[in-house]
Amino acid sequence: MTKSELIEVLARKQTQLAYKDVELAVKT
Repeated sequence: MTKSELIEVLARKQTQLAYKDVELAVKT
């Protein structure tokens, strides 16, 4: 699983979180 795939899955599950927030969380 790539990081972008992981971000996509998390973004779908965490609808209250913005995509950018998920992206930031994965990168840190």
